[in-house]
Amino acid sequence: VVWSGQSVAKGESGAFILREVKTKKFYVPPEGFFQANLCLTEKLVEEVCRLAAAQPLDTLIDAYCGSGLFSVFLAPYAKKIFGIEHDQASVACARMNAAASGAKNVHFYAGDVEKVLADKFFRQGKKPDIMLLDPPRIGCSASVLRLLVRILPRRIIYISCHPVTQARDVKFLC
Repeated sequence: VVWSGQSVAKGESGAFILREVKTKKFYVPPEGFFQANLCLTEKLVEEVCRLAAAQPLDTLIDAYCGSGLFSVFLAPYAKKIFGIEHDQASVACARMNAAASGAKNVHFYAGDVEKVLADKFFRQGKKPDIMLLDPPRIGCSASVLRLLVRILPRRIIYISCHPVTQARDVKFLC
């Protein structure tokens, strides 16, 4: 079956779009997010992995993780990876994608990024080595940015398709 130029796979919970990046297959819900520029996705994955591999990592948080694209590729570089995504269907796909790739050190939380960061990390005193941000076009909310300043990850990798909101958020973080 082909849907919008992509394969569609049928699973127990419905249909999924099947995307392939660097020989890995990713299930994505029809309404879920996946990198929009498919021609550059492999290069983007390579660059994020290059940046993450610069130093040994204990914990990496992949905020706005969608179907787990970066979490799956970053699994070899960190002891623990935590993906956060508000869309339940995308989290279900992320779990399938991580399991299919053998990424046993990747765990996903479904929920609001701010709430999950606050409850699972900030209040417990956990500090990530890297915070990977890949927010929607509107960027990160002010409350997420304030929380990041309080968490103080060692490094932040910020992916954006909207330079204006990215610049606004980076200015706040600086």
